[in-house]
Amino acid sequence: MSVIVAVCVVAGLVSMGHHRAVLAAQAQAIAQRLTAEQKARDRLVAAEALQNELASTYSWISPVDCRLQPCIALTFDDGPNPYTTPQIVDILEKENVHASFFMVGSRVHGNEALLRRMFQDGDEIGDHSWTHPDFTKLKPAQIKQQIAQTQQVIADAGVPEPTLFRPPYGAINQKVIDNVPMAIMFWNEDPQDWAADSPGQVEKAVIASAKPGGVVDMHDIYQVTAKSLDPIIKKLKTEHYQFVTVSQLLGLKPGQKGEFYGYKPSDFHSAAH
Repeated sequence: MSVIVAVCVVAGLVSMGHHRAVLAAQAQAIAQRLTAEQKARDRLVAAEALQNELASTYSWISPVDCRLQPCIALTFDDGPNPYTTPQIVDILEKENVHASFFMVGSRVHGNEALLRRMFQDGDEIGDHSWTHPDFTKLKPAQIKQQIAQTQQVIADAGVPEPTLFRPPYGAINQKVIDNVPMAIMFWNEDPQDWAADSPGQVEKAVIASAKPGGVVDMHDIYQVTAKSLDPIIKKLKTEHYQFVTVSQLLGLKPGQKGEFYGYKPSDFHSAAH
C-alpha cells in the first residue's frame, strides 16, 4: 500500500512540475508579447517626436493648405540609386521642392548619407520592401520580415523609421493589409517613366495627368526620370502648384493605418491648365 502511495505522490509531483513548466512558458510568451507591443508603441512615440522635431527644425518649410491651393505630391520608388537619386535630390534642393521616396531596403547600404541628406531637406522616406517582391505571393511571416528589415536599415542610416509603406507593383490583398503595420500609400497619377524612351516623354506624361491632389508615381532609378524632373517642376510652378509630401497632402499621422491614393480633383482648388 505504501508503494502505491509513493508512486501516486511521485506522479503528482511530476504532473505539478509539468504544469508549472507550462505556466512558466505561457508567462514567458505573454511577457515577450507585451514587450514587443511596448516596443512598437515606443517606436510610434519616437516617430511622432522625430516628426515634430523635423517640423520645428525645418520651420522654414511653409505650411500649405491643399484645400485652398493646388497641391501635388511627387513620389519616387525603388531607390536609392547612387547615381540617379542624388541628381533628383539636387534638383529638389535647387527648386526648394519636397518629395516622398519609397526605399528598397537592400539598396540602402552605401547610401546612408544620401538618406540623411534627404531627411534634412524635408523629404519623406517610406518603406518599399527589402527586395521588391510581389507581397500577395508571400506568407505573412515573409511580409513582416521584408518590412522589418527595411525599417531597420533605414533607422540605422540615422533617419526615423518610415510610417508609410508602398507595396511593390501596387500588389495588395487582404493578407497584405493585415500584415502591414502602417499606412499603405498608392498613387493616382502614373506617367510610366519605367517605359519611357526619353525625358521629354516622362515630362509630357506628368504634365498631361497633373491635377490638384495628385500623387505622382515615378522612379528615382532611371536617368530619363532624373533628366525630366527640372522641366516638370518648372512647368507645374507656372500653373501655381504647391509641391508637398504625401503625408502633407493627406494629413497623415505616425501610426495611422489605411490605404491611400490621393484626393479627387473636386476636393481641391482647381489649378489653371
